Amino acid sequence: MSDDKIKSKPTNNPHSRVAEPVNGPRDAAMSLPADPQDNCRPTAPPVPSGSLPSVAGEFLQPAALPMAIGLACQWEALAAKPGNVHRLADFADMGLVDFLSSAVVVAGVAQQWLPRWAEPVVSLSGNGSAAEPAPAMFGEFVFDAVRATRQVTSTNTNLGICLLLGPLAESYARLDGTPAGAGGTVSQRLVAWSNAAGQLVERASVDQTRWLYRAIALASPGGMGQVDQADVHTLSSLGPTDTVAHVMQLAAERDTIAAEYGRGFALTFNRVVPDLAAFYAAGYGLQWATIATFVRCLARQPDTLIARKAGWAKAGEVATWAQRLADEYFPDNPDFTRFEPREADCEMALGDLDFALRGDSHRLNPGTTADLIAAGLFVALMAGMLALPVRW
Repeated sequence: MSDDKIKSKPTNNPHSRVAEPVNGPRDAAMSLPADPQDNCRPTAPPVPSGSLPSVAGEFLQPAALPMAIGLACQWEALAAKPGNVHRLADFADMGLVDFLSSAVVVAGVAQQWLPRWAEPVVSLSGNGSAAEPAPAMFGEFVFDAVRATRQVTSTNTNLGICLLLGPLAESYARLDGTPAGAGGTVSQRLVAWSNAAGQLVERASVDQTRWLYRAIALASPGGMGQVDQADVHTLSSLGPTDTVAHVMQLAAERDTIAAEYGRGFALTFNRVVPDLAAFYAAGYGLQWATIATFVRCLARQPDTLIARKAGWAKAGEVATWAQRLADEYFPDNPDFTRFEPREADCEMALGDLDFALRGDSHRLNPGTTADLIAAGLFVALMAGMLALPVRW
């Protein structure tokens, strides 16, 4: 495949293709080199003007967090998203079994963490008179999750997912039972959750930064560059001001996951979750709802893993291709009765994109976008938008 232009190859059965070898697994891009194409950089999405689709389910109790984490990670891995491992396509050095195994062990880690997440929302201050929020712990959880993952797979399958799920799970557990967590509309409770996740990041100490850096080092994501400030390779150089919020702010322009930390996970809550809910409520099975949301997310936000490996121009080119697919097959106001007659044509079009992304040693694997989908599935499930059992 040319470095200058993405090429596609038609196929009669795009979802049964076995993938070619990959040089590096998907991972969180924390040290992407600077590039002048600022129009491709992560940006905070606006809050959707419309309301979320009505759903029959209720917000789940914190005890369901491990189950939701496991299911969301498995659903994301199974769905046939272009350029990613799924149930009909493996990479040379990792396959579906690695992702499913990772999902199980991370859910197990979450089960072990439930008692810690259930600790009081406030703790006494030093003088014993005033109350202050309990300290954030998600960095340590991310490390535990990555360490457990390395026991079942030899490659990085879920660093980005764990980075997103850590603050989301902890903030949900601490939100439940408070006035914001106990009532209100679905949209209001999601806003409260988003705000709580953002506040949790804001009060995360340098110690939590160290745990995150240890997790990144253990996952050993490929292609990591170096930066002048708070580089992930120099744990010993972290200073007293290098809190989680600070280091993520430094990385926000080059990494979507870092940007999510600084904006209350706005892309997850304001784009991914509403799209999943809208397509699922419109009659799409969960796999098609996941694929549609993935394509729309890739169109709106160029993938920063692609940008790190192939440059911002290539990431923008992939986003443009995804936008054409989104306009053609996954528009606003979805209706499955209109989509169903075109399902085969859509599979062919997705197959062309999938073929292009898997070429050139998988340099164009949109892994960061897939991580966001996993986070969105987790939020949607906890929010009762994906009532069990789901329609696949």
